[in-house]
Amino acid sequence: MTADSCTAQIQPIGPHPSVDTLLIGALLWAPIQITVPVLGLVDDDDLEHPAEATVLAAIRTLALAGTPTGPQLVFDELKRTGEAKALVLDHLRAALTSGAEHLAADAYAAAVVASRFRRLVANIGNAMTVLADVAPEADIVRVVTSGATQITETAERLTILRGER
Repeated sequence: MTADSCTAQIQPIGPHPSVDTLLIGALLWAPIQITVPVLGLVDDDDLEHPAEATVLAAIRTLALAGTPTGPQLVFDELKRTGEAKALVLDHLRAALTSGAEHLAADAYAAAVVASRFRRLVANIGNAMTVLADVAPEADIVRVVTSGATQITETAERLTILRGER
């Protein structure tokens, strides 16, 4: 096995990162040819933390404009939009030092979307349980229909990211 035939995450600086952080870290170093297709299958709200979603949104803005998504340019985009708040910058810094492998961006994206899928199922299930005894039937139907649509759309993106379609 040669160095060119395998990729590996390097040890992070600090605590082991979440998969959301690894995805951002990979996208900070990935060429636009990797970044844009991955971003087409990952929504900002797939990430669990709003501060990480803000960093991903900045990466998305740059990538869709054809601009490299390196850390300095993402930082500049966050400043430009007034989003360079301490917590957002903490997440950018964590991604920068995460040890993410840019060639694994699609695998990280699949794991992020899979986590979102499971959170979505749990949240909708909880909502249906709460509504079952107290909500008007029309409201229950709307929640079930909307939830099923969200779950289906998320599952379809996950299937594509995993290369199963």
